[in-house]
Amino acid sequence: MNKELCILIKKAREEANLTQEQASEKLNIAWRTLAYYESGQRKIPDDIAYLMSDVYKAPVIKYIWLKNTRCGKGLPNINSKNLIENIMSLAINLKASENCLQELMTIGLDGKISAKEKPKYIKIIDTFRLLVKDITLLRFHKNI
Repeated sequence: MNKELCILIKKAREEANLTQEQASEKLNIAWRTLAYYESGQRKIPDDIAYLMSDVYKAPVIKYIWLKNTRCGKGLPNINSKNLIENIMSLAINLKASENCLQELMTIGLDGKISAKEKPKYIKIIDTFRLLVKDITLLRFHKNI
């Protein structure tokens, strides 16, 4: 079991002002089972992780859950430092993406990506990935 997820679900439960007993009742599981999940002694089933996210009002649980699956390995890490840094990074990457959009439209005008255009296309997509990461960081900022 991923330690980051265990810490996160415990913290989310506490921030929702729920005891293990109260949370386990809402999750329809034994409180001891919840204790095992929070300590990493048992793997959390998909449906319980999903329900925890809803009950605790913590959508980041779903994101971290997916990130820890084979399918979610490519998702950006959301270990944000602080809100100001996240906002500044978004502003910088938004500015960089303005030119990228025009170049992308030029590349896609003929419906194909030529071998000559491919390096530029990859660079544009990488710039957009930075935007996705910045937006994700803001979406799951700890104060939300």
